This record gives sequence, structure tokens and C-alpha cells, in this order.
Amino acid sequence: MVDKSNTNKDEKTDADADAIACTAINPYQLLKEPILHAWIDPQYLHQHILQAVKQAYQDNAFQSIQLRQFLHPRQFALLRANVRQAGLQQELVPDMHSFHRIQYRLAMHQFVNAFRSLPFQQLLSFITGKRVSCTSIDWLSFGHREYTLLHDQLQQKKGVYLMLDFESLDQSAGGFTSIVQSKKGEELGRIIPVENSATLFCLPKDARYFTKYVNYTVRMKRRIVMVAGFG
Repeated sequence: MVDKSNTNKDEKTDADADAIACTAINPYQLLKEPILHAWIDPQYLHQHILQAVKQAYQDNAFQSIQLRQFLHPRQFALLRANVRQAGLQQELVPDMHSFHRIQYRLAMHQFVNAFRSLPFQQLLSFITGKRVSCTSIDWLSFGHREYTLLHDQLQQKKGVYLMLDFESLDQSAGGFTSIVQSKKGEELGRIIPVENSATLFCLPKDARYFTKYVNYTVRMKRRIVMVAGFG
């Protein structure tokens, strides 16, 4: 029999340690980091804005926030051009998912190196109030008739995720991300793809997310998204 009291104590201890570590991050010093100025839109590189973003994320019942125009316009344009030109590799398991993985190009490697840097990780830690370290990055593309399903074999760990979208899609076309409670099926949140938006959310241990079936109204457009997971 599992001692849930000890598990709860361990989780509280981890949360307390996260809070202490994140409090130690100095946003004034952090926002001086050149790598953040090279990639992130200047609107977010002010201490009062960063504090407001942190407050909005942590005040949300389902901890999440979508940051519009997240990347510097010049860097976003270069990165999106790279992603659009990249090769695609199909991933098809009919009762689980249908989508394409995007093959890496130079600008994508450059962004991932920046994204995995200490200043980026500290920035996300400050916003979420949790010590985060990037453990996975997937570049995915969803077109007409593509999707992911909730499946018993679906491996999704609880914790912080970031989705960076490169194209805007109308909600009626599908392709959005739905986050639901595993047992009740209640939708906790929905991520509508908006170009150059970064959506941060914390996935509870009793929840999972999936990508809604993309219907014919999408025409030739695709959802192009980078999905990063944090441990």
C-alpha cells in the first residue's frame, strides 16, 4: 500500500524548494542577458511586464498563459522560413496519432541552443515559480486529417510545457490543443494556434493533452508548433 502522506510531503517539499530557488532569480539582472534580447520581443524585456506575466500565469486556476508576439519579429521570420522549408517525416499510428515531424535546419538548431540556455530556463522558472530544465523538444506539423488521440499508451509527464506556434489557425478548422482531466474528461484549457505565440502551461498529474482533428476547412495551411517539455 502506497503511503500517500509521504508522497504529499515530498511534493510539498519540492514545491517549497522551487519557490525558494525561483525567488532567488533577480529579474533585473536576468533581463540584461544578451541572448534574451537577441531572441525575445522587446515588449517582454521589462521588469514590470515580466512581473505581470508571472502574476497572470500563477493566478490562473489552470496555470497557463499565452504570450503573443513572443519572439523578436526578425528572428521569428527567419525561424518560420526555416521551419516551412524543412523536410517532413510522417508519424502514423491510426488509433494514436497522425502528424509529421519537422526535420532540423540551421535556424532551428540555433534557436534550440538559445532556448536551452540558462537565461531562458531562468526566465521560464521565474514566470512559472518552478525550477525548470528543458528535457524534450519536438517540432510537429499537423495538416488536413491529422490529429493525436488520448490513448492508454500515451506518455505525458506532469510538469511545465511550452508550445510555440508558427501559424494561426481558426478554431473551427481544428488543430488546437485540448488539455483534459484523464478520468472526468473535463477540458481544463485550450490552446488556439496563433503565429508567434508561446503558450506556457503546467500539466497536472491527472491530465493529458491532445491535438484536435484538422478538418477540410484548413485547406493548404498546417499547424506548425514546437513543443517543449520541462523536468
